[in-house]
Amino acid sequence: MSYFKQMKYINIKTATVLLFVLSGMCSLIYEVAWAKYLALLIGHSGYSHMIVLATFMGGLALGTFFWGKYSDKVANHLQLYGIIEIAIGVYCLAYPFIIGLAGNVFIHTASSFGGSGNQAVQQALKFILSFFTLILPTFLMGGTLPVLTKFVSKKICDSGKDIAVLYSINSLGALIGTGLAGFFLIRKVGVDNTVWMAAFFNIWIGITAIAISKSEKLKFQSNPLVAHNDLKQDIISESASRIALITALASGFIAMLYELSWIKLLSNILGSSTYSFTMMLIAFISGIALGSLVVSFMINKIKNRISFLATCQFGTALSMILMLPLYERLPYYLVKISAQIPNTPDNFYTFLTCEFLLCFAIMVLPTIFSGMSLPVASRLAINDIRFVGKSIGGIFSINTIGSVIGALVTGLVLIPALGIKSTLELGILSNGLLGFVILVMSKVSMRLKLGLTSVFVLLIVGCKLFLPDWNQNFLISGVFRTINIQEIPSYSELKRQQNEGQKIVWYREGVNANVAVRESTFGDTIQKTLVINGKTDASSMADLNTQVLLGQIPLMLGNNTGHALVIGLGSGITCGSVLRHPVEALDVVEIASEVVECNHYFSNENNHFISDPRAKIYIDDATSFLKTSSKKYNCIISEPSNPWIAGISDLYSVEFFNRCKSQMNTGGVLAQWFHTYDVSNEIFKLVLNTVSEVFPFVSIWKATDADIILLASVTPLSISFNEMEQKMKEPLIAQELARINMY
Repeated sequence: MSYFKQMKYINIKTATVLLFVLSGMCSLIYEVAWAKYLALLIGHSGYSHMIVLATFMGGLALGTFFWGKYSDKVANHLQLYGIIEIAIGVYCLAYPFIIGLAGNVFIHTASSFGGSGNQAVQQALKFILSFFTLILPTFLMGGTLPVLTKFVSKKICDSGKDIAVLYSINSLGALIGTGLAGFFLIRKVGVDNTVWMAAFFNIWIGITAIAISKSEKLKFQSNPLVAHNDLKQDIISESASRIALITALASGFIAMLYELSWIKLLSNILGSSTYSFTMMLIAFISGIALGSLVVSFMINKIKNRISFLATCQFGTALSMILMLPLYERLPYYLVKISAQIPNTPDNFYTFLTCEFLLCFAIMVLPTIFSGMSLPVASRLAINDIRFVGKSIGGIFSINTIGSVIGALVTGLVLIPALGIKSTLELGILSNGLLGFVILVMSKVSMRLKLGLTSVFVLLIVGCKLFLPDWNQNFLISGVFRTINIQEIPSYSELKRQQNEGQKIVWYREGVNANVAVRESTFGDTIQKTLVINGKTDASSMADLNTQVLLGQIPLMLGNNTGHALVIGLGSGITCGSVLRHPVEALDVVEIASEVVECNHYFSNENNHFISDPRAKIYIDDATSFLKTSSKKYNCIISEPSNPWIAGISDLYSVEFFNRCKSQMNTGGVLAQWFHTYDVSNEIFKLVLNTVSEVFPFVSIWKATDADIILLASVTPLSISFNEMEQKMKEPLIAQELARINMY
């Protein structure tokens, strides 16, 4: 082969690498957009998120395994890569129409099975919907890495570096895609246009790849750059291959354990906004990309790859142990950042950057070690360049399966059962045990094995004995909403201030949210508050007026019989207030089962409404409930959290209000809570205009200086203040209104 042709081939490899960055970017744009589509059908609950994640990653695992084996039988790998990219793009061009049709089938089928009343059937149908709409594109996406690795890797001695580089740049593309989708594209151009833009990008990537493959005059053989004696350069033992598979599976599990635990922890501190979640994900992916990039420079120099894998596991565990004491201080660090760079519209992106750096600081070391492990395990599994596709496909599919299992077990079992701190400690222990198993099977001296293992055991014991439990009251203090701080006290003083007069009486880190009931003492008065992901969402005193009036105003103005629906349980005070009227039935939709579990702490304030036979609580997302319910209501009361909370904005959309309208009887009324704090005039007008676009008759009622109630209806409300006054004199209603000093 001439020097010119070799250089030309290297240029083609460089161009292919750039295409792979764009491919990774499109993949994460799709993941974010698909989650948005499916959330409108199956909801934003923790179980729904797990269903989408499991089907997405399951498809990737199947695709990686299949295409890895198939790529070993193909001559023109770059052409195959182009075909896969075009197929992804074509499918995704049609995805908005596919999900529309599938959604209609889902709604019809779920409704025929009783909607949210049959939870088991609901969850099964949600999984089927997610599986059939995502399996084909994710199966195709899973093929891009093994196929490109097969194209790029022509020498077995370079295969480890090639894998690490491709893994790194694909992660870089994923990082870019997450940022674009989370911060800009979906907000600016909408979900449909975002998907179509990514689809056209995929098609362009595919066409470009095929064009490059056609323009190259070299024969596409499995090994055009190597002689026959380069085909089998390494003889990998069966135990080494087994170690590679075990490491891939376990590292996928542990990585997802850390990721979900960090997200749960940081949501208390940074808040649950879409932007905060996007930053956490970017910080995690950044560490993975950096780790795989770092190992690409050193992988060919590693003499004992098995020992290096063990070192990565111990490194992950050690870095996590070093970071644990910092986690409780995160609220303090955020307060200090807020003092220097207030979270105002002018400083918004600067403040987000600081929050990202805070996330990155606690994730970077563990994720770097994690990002180093998989390329090394992949290299360990390759002993024949002719079957590199099968080797890579096997390792990455096993890693993805581990990630799926890790996400499901961590989100559904470990965090609810053990809590975030113990789950992180379990991850540290798992890293150490995995490192120990790898060490035992490596060729290092027994002294080194015992020494590293002893150090790890001592660190674990010391961590449990000398690191105190986290102060949950400080972690859920909601410092992300602290503004206008003039003087920053010391860490201990701020912690003391946040704990003064505060007591947590119930706390649960659950599947859907971190939920606490906190008692605050003000002289002789005790206020109970419901805290969800670090934000107060209901209280027995400060929010009492709003909660009571949400139940009273719409029923005093409209028909106060028939069926009523409350969206968002909160403290249950609104529900208890509604049942003061002669309604026939009250349905309550609450997305977080943890909120229902702790509701008995507010029984005195909500009139023990749960024991009322007219009340029925559904654990479901409101959009999913309304789409699968056949019930009609005289009154719908919607009191979700603030619209900047991830997933809540859908409850302020035209689609949601249209759905409410379709579920209302003639003459029905919608009572929508909204707030006047932490919101710009433009957002306030947007909400009003959105409601008015669906309902021709809208009035605004002031509940408190911070809260308003929007009454919306299709027909004019007959507002008779004489009739209202008569209702207000009824014993139960008068007793209810007396609590908020109406007279």
